[in-house]
Amino acid sequence: MRRPAALLVTGFALAAAAACSESASSPLSAPAPLMSKSGSELRVGLTSSGGIVPKAFDGNTRGEGSLACSTLGFGNVGLKVDNAVSQKVAGYQFTVSGADKTMLAFAPIAGTTPTTVITAVIVKGGDAYDVYAYGAGRTSDGGLTSPYNNGGNIPTISHYVVCYGPAPTPPPTPVFTKKLVDVMMQDASGMFTDPVYLATGEVRIPFGQTRWLDFELTYTLPVGVTGTITENQVTVCNTLGAADVNDAGDGKITCSI
Repeated sequence: MRRPAALLVTGFALAAAAACSESASSPLSAPAPLMSKSGSELRVGLTSSGGIVPKAFDGNTRGEGSLACSTLGFGNVGLKVDNAVSQKVAGYQFTVSGADKTMLAFAPIAGTTPTTVITAVIVKGGDAYDVYAYGAGRTSDGGLTSPYNNGGNIPTISHYVVCYGPAPTPPPTPVFTKKLVDVMMQDASGMFTDPVYLATGEVRIPFGQTRWLDFELTYTLPVGVTGTITENQVTVCNTLGAADVNDAGDGKITCSI
């Protein structure tokens, strides 16, 4: 597909439209949050460094990791880590810190790109636990704790549960190539190829003169991708490393090099 870019370069192709569907497990019989056994209100632990405010639940988490996650509606895949220990889970390094081992953080294992996302982290300490929920998923966070105890302190982590699921698949993108194939100039006799370009293969536009650029555009579309792609003057001129782009609103493209 070839277009004279000095006038208007418009390609009809696509804007990739990919739909990602995500299903959430319905919670089973989730425990009631925010009340202690004595009937007083629990105080949730710290807001995470990523801005997630946890929900506090009285008592202990249910079963091992997967059951605890499904009970709270975070899918059926999870891992329980007993005691306040740092551990690798699902492609992430979970790190316990603080003098009394009260805080938890996670991030991808150094040098790797996880194929999962963290959907929730449950932090148990004392007689209650905090739930940090991440919606569609998160790849890092820190400052996770259990709820404050009756003495107004955050207790040592007794265990934590990591709920996780597959990372969303990025939408397919088109393969796009663009090649400058001709540089045209004009005199009284009409249009012809710029002899400087013929001799050097370089675009040289003397001050005050105009050239018409002919590009060959190629789009290779992924299966199932539909939509529209429109070439704009910035894309065209950037091919030449242009410093300035002018568009008079008449569909003509001027690159000042």
